[in-house]
Amino acid sequence: MTNPASSVEAVAHSMFEMLARTFPVACASDEFFYFPQVQLPEPQWSTWDRFSSEAVTGSARQLSTWEDELGLLALHESDLEVTVDITLLQKLARTLREQLSEVRAWQYQPTFYLTLVCIGLAEAIESEDPAAIQERARSLPAFLDQASHNLDCIPASFRDIGLEMVSETRNYLLLLEKTLPELQPALTALDHFDDTLQNVSLREDFLLPPDMLERILRFHIHCDLDIKEIGHTLDEEIDEMNRE
Repeated sequence: MTNPASSVEAVAHSMFEMLARTFPVACASDEFFYFPQVQLPEPQWSTWDRFSSEAVTGSARQLSTWEDELGLLALHESDLEVTVDITLLQKLARTLREQLSEVRAWQYQPTFYLTLVCIGLAEAIESEDPAAIQERARSLPAFLDQASHNLDCIPASFRDIGLEMVSETRNYLLLLEKTLPELQPALTALDHFDDTLQNVSLREDFLLPPDMLERILRFHIHCDLDIKEIGHTLDEEIDEMNRE
């Protein structure tokens, strides 16, 4: 008979391996709360995160499958520690699945990609592998081209913030390029990303649907306040700041 704990461990191993391979930069950082902090034993520095529509859809589908598998394991589990592990893995899978398929920062947030650019390069610079930064730099243009392709119908305010961050990111790349000529094609790709933001289709609304926002607050980040209470708290803090 299969040990339930080993089955849960197998699901966890498969999940973390897939996520670290598909989203290596996001998973290596603590910048995005909904990605687990996991890395492959041997980082693949030439690989950036895959946020094509196909990769995102496939990842969300696989996360849903793991949620179902964990649910079945939970039905027959009596060990408290294993049950806790199952619950945490289910929460991780559901949170990331909803972020990928419903919140969709990869489609609407230009700064999401620029943040990954800076994190990915910094991680490679800090690596003990002397070839890491060259490999990351050479493969960066394809990642930026993917970002340009993905962005569509984004909130105007997100576009404006993105354009500001493009300028900051360009300065960062120019600084690195002095000793890293491999970044020249990435600067060209960043210019293309800038052009994309200048011409991308826009919408004025930037708010998440109330039910989705409520789900994020309650389930993703475990906030005890509802939307109205958070708004009231923010108003009080703004009033207090204005009085100072």
